[in-house]
Amino acid sequence: MRPYIVVLLGALLLWGAALGDAAAGDIPRAIEAALRKRAGHDLACERLAFTDIGGNGFQASGCSRRATYVCAEGRGEVVCSRDSQIESTSAPRVEPTGNVSRRYDETRQLHVVSGKFSGFDRHVVIEMTGAPQAVLDRIHVRGSMPGIPSNATACETYAIRVNDQPFAGIEVRANVDRGVWKSDVKAQFLFGNFRPLGRRHSTFAIDFCGAKLVFSEAQIDELRKFLEIFSQVAQDVQAGQLEQRVPPAADTVAL
Repeated sequence: MRPYIVVLLGALLLWGAALGDAAAGDIPRAIEAALRKRAGHDLACERLAFTDIGGNGFQASGCSRRATYVCAEGRGEVVCSRDSQIESTSAPRVEPTGNVSRRYDETRQLHVVSGKFSGFDRHVVIEMTGAPQAVLDRIHVRGSMPGIPSNATACETYAIRVNDQPFAGIEVRANVDRGVWKSDVKAQFLFGNFRPLGRRHSTFAIDFCGAKLVFSEAQIDELRKFLEIFSQVAQDVQAGQLEQRVPPAADTVAL
């Protein structure tokens, strides 16, 4: 397995776990308060997520660090003591390539991740963008090609296929322009739809205007880099290192 595929899978699992931990809300308030006080000091972090690991043990994570604690009640208060070394949860950074980039949008004050994929039949170009500071779990996918399909409704649905499992697009917007003889379709997809690409021998395809666009192994490698950089930005948002922004209008993040 390629090293960065392992990195990608680990980053996706860490990010998904962080989202789940932060939303769990099943730790007693007194324990959470004690954990927040102790772990906040140890990890030098205010935005923390906690996981109950059993046996009065809890894991605290935040700001790219984590540690485990044991909590006990005595004399009317809860006391938590650290039970492990402080570990880094930062994955090695994947650098942008010619087809995958990360840029800072000065106007909207957002870090935007972009990927461009071509080389398909019918001169189709697929572009992906995401801005985790605006919408943490959405990726915008746009497909465009010269010409229009013979079936007038072919571009009204848009789906990706990850290891042959289809995922329908959200807020699909199709523009078949007979004046300039061009078809253009945009949709949003959940970040979680792409997680299985962390496995070896994965496949990826897009159903676009009546055609199935199958990504080559090289294109999947580039897509994984896009997802890894997206997840890095998302983890920075979760850790409080990047500020969460109010979601912009629908077309400000998409290409």
